[in-house]
Amino acid sequence: RTRAIPSHTSFPTPMASNMQAFTTLMIRHVPLKYNAWDVIQELQNHLRVEDIDLVYVPGVADSTLNMGYAFVNLQDPVIANWACSHLMDKPWVNHAGSKVMKVRPSITQGISANLQRFVAKVAHRSGTPLHHAPVVLDRGTVVP
Repeated sequence: RTRAIPSHTSFPTPMASNMQAFTTLMIRHVPLKYNAWDVIQELQNHLRVEDIDLVYVPGVADSTLNMGYAFVNLQDPVIANWACSHLMDKPWVNHAGSKVMKVRPSITQGISANLQRFVAKVAHRSGTPLHHAPVVLDRGTVVP
C-alpha cells in the first residue's frame, strides 16, 4: 500500500547556505533478513513510492543476510530532508524486534553515483546474488 505524505505536512524551510542539498539517505539498523523490497515496503508507511528512485541494501557475501544498512535515493532534496528527520527512530513495522531506523544523508549522493559505486563493487566479486542488487524505480515502477 502506498501512503502519501499528508497534505498538512509542512516541509522544512530551505537549508542553511552552509549545508549541502542531499537526495540519498543511509538508513542504519535494517533488520538483517531484509532485502530492498522489504525496505521499500516499510518506507511505503511513510513515503510515496513514486518519490523513491533507488533502494540498495548491501549484502553479506555468500549469504542472504544484509549488512544492517540501506541506501535510499529520493528524487527531491526537500522530501529527502523531510524523510531524514521524519524516519529517524521510527520502528521497522514488519520486524518483530525492537530495531528503529537511524537515518542520515549518505556520503555518496545521487542515483548515478550510487549505481556506479555498486557496479565498481561487484566488478571485484564474482556472482553477486540478485537479492543484493539495487532496485531502481521510475515513478514507482521497477526499471529492469
